[in-house]
Amino acid sequence: MPNVETLALPGILINTMKSPYNNSPLPTFHSEMWIVVEAIRQGIDRNLEGASLGKLTTLQAGPRELWATRIHFNGLSIFLAMPNITELIVDDCIADESVDLRFRWDYPGISSGLRRIVLDNSSVDADSISQLLAHTPQLVSFKYSHEAASDGGEFWWDAGSFVDIIGKHVGDTLEELAVTIGRDGGISTGVASMTDFVKLKKLEIDIYLFYGPSAQSGESIDPFYVYPLEGFEPWIIESIPPLTEILPPSLECLDLFKINDPEDCCPFVERLFFNFAVDRPRALPSLDENLTLQAPGVILI
Repeated sequence: MPNVETLALPGILINTMKSPYNNSPLPTFHSEMWIVVEAIRQGIDRNLEGASLGKLTTLQAGPRELWATRIHFNGLSIFLAMPNITELIVDDCIADESVDLRFRWDYPGISSGLRRIVLDNSSVDADSISQLLAHTPQLVSFKYSHEAASDGGEFWWDAGSFVDIIGKHVGDTLEELAVTIGRDGGISTGVASMTDFVKLKKLEIDIYLFYGPSAQSGESIDPFYVYPLEGFEPWIIESIPPLTEILPPSLECLDLFKINDPEDCCPFVERLFFNFAVDRPRALPSLDENLTLQAPGVILI
């Protein structure tokens, strides 16, 4: 298969692949599959021209088959270490330590050439996304939609830590970012600052992700409430900084979505857009005037 440029893998195949570094007791894992793909990867390293999958640039996985389990993201790590992969598109995957499916990067001496990642309808915890993005130094586009599910994953999503980690690892290269959450589940922390994204031009985000305490505060507002660390006050709506203080000045295009409905939505949105018209020219000088807010019942002035 030396001329294959795009490869679509079914979830049932991915979920059989077991890394030799993975100690999961799940009986569906088979190390033989990993050994075969590892041989292909090593062949590419030795001779890119003419090697099987030597021209592969786009990897697709999912959606999962009816009644099947979610795609185990860890099963994809061997493909991500291939030097020619630049685009990853996955639908309905899980990487979560709480269900023994944490993602880890199995090739510490190798960085991925990925430039675009799309993870749709997925549940990936902060530690797993850190493992991935710490090895994607060329990433320019990242899209993630969080979806809680009955078969595991973060129902109360640590959204603040998740976005902070994206900024920490790829904030100096990322130009496009989309982060949304489905109707099921909630968040335990919110996004309080995006100033690490120094090159970000386009942002699509659910405004619900701003509705919560910062990850740095140590506070968690899920049903298992955790009090803030010393020096931080308990979170209230008035704690939310306005968008002009949250967003990076490099931003050119902003699309806001409202899928979930905080109980006190109107005061929350008013807080986000406090003095927006006045502060926008100074704080967001490159932002397109045609700001998109897809929020039924909310009027943006």
